[in-house]
Amino acid sequence: MGVRAKYSTNALPYINEGSLYAMAAFIHGNPNFSPYSVINLDTIVPIFNNLEPIIISHAVLTPPLPGRRRSRLTKPAGCRTVFVCNLPEKITEEIIKEAFKICGPISVVRMSKKNFCSIMFVNTESVDQAVLLSDFRIRIDEREDPAYNGTFRVDYAVARDDNHDYKCLLRTRVNEERRRRLREALRSPPIPHFSLHVA
Repeated sequence: MGVRAKYSTNALPYINEGSLYAMAAFIHGNPNFSPYSVINLDTIVPIFNNLEPIIISHAVLTPPLPGRRRSRLTKPAGCRTVFVCNLPEKITEEIIKEAFKICGPISVVRMSKKNFCSIMFVNTESVDQAVLLSDFRIRIDEREDPAYNGTFRVDYAVARDDNHDYKCLLRTRVNEERRRRLREALRSPPIPHFSLHVA
């Protein structure tokens, strides 16, 4: 089921699922782009131990069962945002920040009332680490109540802010390269220095 985003100042930085995939195809320049390509997470070197339980202040994250593998969105260029769903009802923004700060510095967390949130990181490398937390099971305050238990589903998100910043970065690099070539073209050729004998 797609995520419905309302266009307001508090809107999540992604749009409904159908448009999300169309935008991803546009960014990748491939009309046959499949959003459900399987990412080989074995190529991502974790900066934390993703095989052992992660203990934070008010919760414990347990690794998924061995061999569990799901299809994921292909990482968009310049992606700094992940989409996290299947969150327990009693989870808080503080728990989310503490759980995901092991992946890298977090810029902003946007919570929703429908058991999902978006997390924007400072660096694009952090989202690769965050995806490694997908399928981790969380238990809050050691409670057995389903409202305190869940299984993270983490995936790359196509965020408007990320796309805008990435395009700005590309334009900056193109302009810098254009100015560099212009300086080289306007540079005077070296003046040959002849000896008195040759002159």
